[in-house]
Amino acid sequence: MGDKVPSMRHWTLLTIALLSLRAFAQSGPANFVPQSPLNPSEAADLKERLKRSTTMTDAMIEDLLKDETKYHTYRESDIVAAFPELRGDKKLSACSNSMMAGATEIVFISDARENEITVKSVHCTRAEKGLSCGEISREKNYFLDSPEHFFSLENLTLREARTILEAYKANRIEGLPDWFGGSRPEVRSIRSINALPDGSFRMRFGEYYCGGCISVFNVRLETNESEPRLVYAGDADGGCI
Repeated sequence: MGDKVPSMRHWTLLTIALLSLRAFAQSGPANFVPQSPLNPSEAADLKERLKRSTTMTDAMIEDLLKDETKYHTYRESDIVAAFPELRGDKKLSACSNSMMAGATEIVFISDARENEITVKSVHCTRAEKGLSCGEISREKNYFLDSPEHFFSLENLTLREARTILEAYKANRIEGLPDWFGGSRPEVRSIRSINALPDGSFRMRFGEYYCGGCISVFNVRLETNESEPRLVYAGDADGGCI
């Protein structure tokens, strides 16, 4: 990807996500999680969001919400029934992406200790009146302020990651491509930092299920007048679905 406009590499991560979804759909036996209709409180919240973001009338919204295929939820009790090993853990999210045929990621967190947490995630595809889900994956992740804003690290320490993220949060970063404009990813959406052999760091923000978008780019960590700063080092990628 060039420094001015995205090229076809802008869709590399999207292609990987879709291929991974297809591979899961062709895998072996799965666990089933049934869908549940929205309760009155959930339906009311959704109605308010639709009112604010669309021009639909109340009658149109009421008619729309009758479609349980599109408007439903997954109860924690049903998820735990399908995956008893999640019992006692904290459910963080269960988000679906309609552009990925309703593919869903369920995330629980557990074993929180100082700046470390165990993330347990399950990837699912749509099935009749529910989800067909694979096995639980477990990964040690890290956080700075909140366990809910976790990220993975590869080939660097948490101390190094903290320096990078604090510089990013303070807007001490130079050279980002023009197409980022004023909408660079928020620091709380960081999902991974990898130290590369050339001394740069690859930062990945966002995810496809709850947020719908991923942004990835490399940075170098430099010190200017004793103040850590980041410099864009190319290889930007990403996309939204």
